[in-house]
Amino acid sequence: MSEESKKSSEKVAIITVIGVVVAAIITAVIGPIIVEQMHKTVPTITPIITTEAPSIAAITTPLFICPYQGQTDNETISSLIQAEAVAANTKDLSIILAIFDPNALFYDCDPTRLKQWNGPIERYRDDLFKTTDLQGVEHFDPSPVGSGIGSDIAYYVSGSKGNYRIGGGNWTYFFNGSKISEPSTQFGSEHWILKKDNNGCWVITQMEFNAGHIEFPKLP
Repeated sequence: MSEESKKSSEKVAIITVIGVVVAAIITAVIGPIIVEQMHKTVPTITPIITTEAPSIAAITTPLFICPYQGQTDNETISSLIQAEAVAANTKDLSIILAIFDPNALFYDCDPTRLKQWNGPIERYRDDLFKTTDLQGVEHFDPSPVGSGIGSDIAYYVSGSKGNYRIGGGNWTYFFNGSKISEPSTQFGSEHWILKKDNNGCWVITQMEFNAGHIEFPKLP
């Protein structure tokens, strides 16, 4: 090996040693700083453990509200009776169907024209609402009679007054007395029987009118 080649090899060896030393210094000094910085910038993920049971929405059944429901049975029954007059004045079949049982019976007890209807459709839609106009009709002095209000049946009487006309003719005023009005009737001119339906609501199952001379409820 020439002297010049020998010197060149020594230079390469020295440079290699210096590179190794420098790399070791960089690793020893810079490495911990980089690791520390990484710990600072990388977020720590902490698992969240809960023992609470998931909430379940309560399932509730909607409350069924009976038509013309009052605070007491007496209030409810009186409101049902008054609703019949409102329906008669306005020819509102929806009210009629809400307050009467579908199989309710109706009796005109005037001795000169005794008549019976089976069901509110036959009585109102097919007859009264077609032939007669009513105005200012109201039921007054509704009151329980006989055994009064039972657990699922009730007996009531009342009077009525207002105006009617038939076939578009002249208006005629009428007054059918209650048991306590002036003038009165012995048994109340209107008789009502009510029962509770499948929803536990009071509905009218029988109505008699022009019936102040008929004992009600009939004694056994």
